[in-house]
Amino acid sequence: MDAKISVILPIYNVEEYLPKCINSVRNQTYENLEIILVNDGSTDRCGLICELHAALDTRIKVIHKDNGGLSDARNAGMEAATGDFVAFVDSDDWIDEDMYEVLYRLSSQYDADIAMCRVREFSDLGILDESTDDIVVCGGEEALMLMVTRDNNYKLEHGIVNKLIKKELLQNFKFPVGKLTEDLYFTPPLIYASKKCVYIDTGKYNYLTDRQGSIMNSKVSEKMIANELEGYQELERFLSSKGIQSCIAKVREVFLKRLLHFHYEVKISSLENKKDLLIDLEKTFYTNFIKPDKNLMNPKRQLQIRIFDLSPGVYHRVKMNVKKIKDFKDKIMPNKALTLNPVTQLSKKEDRGDSY
Repeated sequence: MDAKISVILPIYNVEEYLPKCINSVRNQTYENLEIILVNDGSTDRCGLICELHAALDTRIKVIHKDNGGLSDARNAGMEAATGDFVAFVDSDDWIDEDMYEVLYRLSSQYDADIAMCRVREFSDLGILDESTDDIVVCGGEEALMLMVTRDNNYKLEHGIVNKLIKKELLQNFKFPVGKLTEDLYFTPPLIYASKKCVYIDTGKYNYLTDRQGSIMNSKVSEKMIANELEGYQELERFLSSKGIQSCIAKVREVFLKRLLHFHYEVKISSLENKKDLLIDLEKTFYTNFIKPDKNLMNPKRQLQIRIFDLSPGVYHRVKMNVKKIKDFKDKIMPNKALTLNPVTQLSKKEDRGDSY
C-alpha cells in the first residue's frame, strides 16, 4: 500500500459530529493517509477539535480559513493535497474503517481512475442499506450514463463523497464557488473524463440524512432553487455537447420533478418573495415542458405536465394524496432494507486516541 490518499474534510460549525467523522478517517485500515482538515471559518469549537486531533496524529494537516462555503473549502483542500489519490468526506458523516482499503484495492485491480462505493443512509427511522456487493467496471462515458439514467439497482450518484479519485484526473477541475448542489456541476464532467471507473455496491460511506442545519436539509431558498435547476440545465448542455443524447430525457425528467417540488415548497413557505418565485417557476415550466421535447417524457411525467398545466393547485393536491397512500403502504409494508433502531457507534483503535 505505497500510494498516499489525501482525504479532505471541509468543516463548518459541526462540533457535535466532527470528532466521530475525524476518528472514522484516522481509524482506516489503509494507513497511508494525508488527512486535510479545512476549517472554513467555524464559529464553534471545530477549530480547536481540529488542532487537538492534529496533535494526536501526524498525518493530519489543518487549514484555517475565512468562510467561503463548501466548494471553496474543498478547493483549498485540493490545493494542499500531496497524495496520489484524493477523497472527500463531509464532516457530519463518517466512513467504515475499511472504506479506503476496499476502494484502493479495486482501483489497483482494475486500473481505474475513480473507485466508488454505495452510500449507507442513516435517519431517525433507521439505516437504509440496499447493498448487493456487486462490482461494476466501465468506461467514463458509460459510468456517466449509469449515473444519470439509474437504469439499474445501483447508486452511482453525483455526490463526490463516496469516491476515490486519482489526483492527476483532478488537475483541471475545481468546485464552483458560491454554488449550492456543487456536486451536480462538478462530478459529471469528472466521471466523463475518466478512462475507467469501478463501483462496488457495498455501503461504506455513512450519510446522515436529517441533520438540522445541513445544506441538504436547509429550507428552500431562491439561491437553492436557482443553483439546482441551473445544475440540471448545465448537465443537459454537457451531455448534448458530448453527443450523449440518450441520457437527456432522464435529466429532463429529474429537472421536472425538482421544479414541481420547489413550486410546492415555495407555495407553502413564508418567503417574502414567494409570489415572484412562483411566477418564475411557472415560467420555467412553460418554457421547458409544454411545447419543446414533450415526447421525451415517460407517461408518468407527461401526466404530471398535463395536471400542472391544468392547475398547479390541483397537481399539488393530487401529489399529497398520492404521498399519503405511499406513506400508508410503507407503514404496512416497510422497506426490507431499512434496519430500525440503528447502533451507530464506531469501533476505535486504542492507538488512535479517543474522541474530543
